[in-house]
Amino acid sequence: MQYDFKLSGNGGMQIDVQGSFIKYKSGTGAIRVVTSKGGYIDLLPGQGVWGVDFTRLTVQDRSGNANTGVLLAGAYDFRDQTIPGTVSVADGGMNWTNNLNCFMGSASAIANAGTHNIAALANPAGNTKNVVVKSVKCSSVSGTYLTLFLALYTPAGNTKALNKKGGGAVSSAVLDAAQLASVAAFGNPLAMHFDNVNGTPRDVVFQEPVVIPPGYALIYRPGNTTGGAGDITFDFREEVI
Repeated sequence: MQYDFKLSGNGGMQIDVQGSFIKYKSGTGAIRVVTSKGGYIDLLPGQGVWGVDFTRLTVQDRSGNANTGVLLAGAYDFRDQTIPGTVSVADGGMNWTNNLNCFMGSASAIANAGTHNIAALANPAGNTKNVVVKSVKCSSVSGTYLTLFLALYTPAGNTKALNKKGGGAVSSAVLDAAQLASVAAFGNPLAMHFDNVNGTPRDVVFQEPVVIPPGYALIYRPGNTTGGAGDITFDFREEVI
């Protein structure tokens, strides 16, 4: 049968239904469906599962925003043979953007002799979201190594990244910069790239996203020693934990 739901951001509701079929017909954001047996699955609009026995479902918003939608569930197998005009492929990235969870922001490591000059995207300790970084664009004025660390970090400032949808709220993640005597506490670099052309930006697209948990940061140091300077732009989204 068809069940309409209206959830607050991160809110949930229970649906008393028995069966083995679930389809998220339509909605305004990602949801998590928890079955009466304790298992769960995260769904985007248009996705569904078959062969999962349940006597009750709990629907939870996973977008962090108000979510209104329709769930099909029960003891039947849904088929739709009507294809009116065109077939569209669900764009998960567009859903994340429309749900106001995608951001971009830049930070600069400022030149200073004798210190490790860094720029960072930090996820504040105590945040209820993970920061998921898709790619970065970085440059170095010194024409040398571009070094990335993923480490525990406490930002000094509170500069936020802009939403990738016009009018959306800024990020909970923080853009930061610092001049440090040492980076030993960051451990081994996550990645190092050699940039042999001064100031030429380098795109770094991760095969799998980098996840920044609360209390951590993705930290950029232009160069492999002290005194470097450069810029970095972070392309990322935020997901409720």
